[in-house]
Amino acid sequence: MTFKDDSPGTPHEYLNMGCDITPCIDKRPILADWQNKKTKEEDWIITRGEVQKNIGLKMTGLKDIDCDNHYVKRFAGKYLLSPSSSFGRRSNPCSHYIYSGETKSKKFVMPKELESYCKDFPHGVTLLEVRSGSSHQTIAPGSRINNENVEWNHWIGFQEYVGDFDRDVGKIALSVALTIIYPPKGNRDNFCTAIAGVLSNHTNWTANEIDVFVYNLASLSGKDENANKKMAKGTNAKNDKTKNFGLPKLAEVVGCSISTLAKLFEWIGVKNSSSLFSELKVYETDPTMWKIKYKNTWITIMDSSHLLSWTKMSIHILENCYEVPNPMKPAEWKATINNLLSSVQKIKVDESESYFGQIGAVIDEFLNRDDRFNPESYNEKKALKSSWGVYVDFENNIMYFRLESLVMKINDARLKYEQRKLTQFIRDQYKAVPTKLNVEGKDVRCWKAPVDIIRGRNNKSGRTNNSWQNYEHNGDSDTLKRDSETEHIKFLAFKKKQRQQKEKRDQEKQDEEMRKLQLEHTKDLDNY
Repeated sequence: MTFKDDSPGTPHEYLNMGCDITPCIDKRPILADWQNKKTKEEDWIITRGEVQKNIGLKMTGLKDIDCDNHYVKRFAGKYLLSPSSSFGRRSNPCSHYIYSGETKSKKFVMPKELESYCKDFPHGVTLLEVRSGSSHQTIAPGSRINNENVEWNHWIGFQEYVGDFDRDVGKIALSVALTIIYPPKGNRDNFCTAIAGVLSNHTNWTANEIDVFVYNLASLSGKDENANKKMAKGTNAKNDKTKNFGLPKLAEVVGCSISTLAKLFEWIGVKNSSSLFSELKVYETDPTMWKIKYKNTWITIMDSSHLLSWTKMSIHILENCYEVPNPMKPAEWKATINNLLSSVQKIKVDESESYFGQIGAVIDEFLNRDDRFNPESYNEKKALKSSWGVYVDFENNIMYFRLESLVMKINDARLKYEQRKLTQFIRDQYKAVPTKLNVEGKDVRCWKAPVDIIRGRNNKSGRTNNSWQNYEHNGDSDTLKRDSETEHIKFLAFKKKQRQQKEKRDQEKQDEEMRKLQLEHTKDLDNY
């Protein structure tokens, strides 16, 4: 439609209105530094042989909604609360809505995961764009694009938008995106229920506002013949007795990630904590270790039960990211973690990097001391009377040891353990069993294990002796890098204790020999 009123259509008319315009060829400005240059009448004079210049209306003091996707027009009439001047081409009328006043420019684009839905649209993944400020321009009426005139469809001047412009444009963009991914029969009710649940849980919208939004979506999508049955979704979502869905269910229906859908709802200001969790890794150690990605930070979870509690997860976020996340209902967190578990990345790790692998290294080092298997070393049953005692029955190829000795070694290494898990560990790894051994007329409770299995673990680990240098260091292990110095200090302390014990045994042996000599000397004196 071409107006015969005061609507501008030439450079002269735009300039007389005080508009900031720039000459363009097709859609491209032709002046250097056009963003900062104000044109005059002479800049628009066309000399012989020159191409007709299009009018680039700079958005100085203005804002323009560019409807790239045809669905935008369906919802613009529902959510643009202020009348505006609009223009377009014959093949795409009313594709621009223009208001006075500046705002932040923004392009609403479908997330990458949903790109396949947009392959047949002329503008692809771009749904609509808001242009504002002197660094942006739009080809205005009085121009010609692709052999079509750009014309005003409605002219009332440049009116101020009354209402929340960003929120209303966000509603349009979200409606368009949800229309594009509107599901086939069988999932539509859950789809709309989940949308209402997100809006109810994460916005301050009233039940009626949600009702209208969901109904408009269902009816204007043109895909739902039962749109009338979607008129009370907001009312139901606000009812505590009604089953409610959210982003996890919506992601399930659409077949994409929660984080992808959360990007769409961000257009209306929804900030949802569940969408900020994007990946989950599980390290198959004993006990299990997890890493969960929150925003761009990987958070390590050493206790699996923490994954079941949003309160505990919030503490991890506070400690690692120095922020307090938005509240989340237990049911929503359960759905979020289940969604992450469905695509969890399982990582196998070396035994030495597991917690019980470290405990095993301590036990191996203690039981596999080379001097224990040296026939010339001290090896008597009565050693078991000491908490540190170990006795090797070479004839039957059995080692006897006290559980207390393992406990003390593990405590010295400052490792935590549960007694039942420790005993199960030595049963599984060393085929050890509890027993009693008579030592000097008394039964001593101890454990016994085959020497071959104990030595086999030593060979399997690749150790050649029991020096600290043979502790397995994996260059990629953060745990071992962090603890290497501590392990060395523990080793030195252990060696010192060994020397002290040997010195004590040697001293006791000397004392015993001295007592024998004194006793013999006393007998000689008596006989004399």
